[in-house]
Amino acid sequence: GSRWNFRGEAVSGPLLGRRLTPVYLLKDYWFDWKIYHPDTGVYLLGPDPAAPR
Repeated sequence: GSRWNFRGEAVSGPLLGRRLTPVYLLKDYWFDWKIYHPDTGVYLLGPDPAAPR
């Protein structure tokens, strides 16, 4: 595989010299998100069936 630096540039490997496409995101807290998006649904996962009992 290729090795990448913090700026998303391949510094070695088959993709040397290529650059990753940035992905923009928003980090938010639940209480703040809920104020601006009151219709947001929350899904809860059930217990892990593989977990020891």
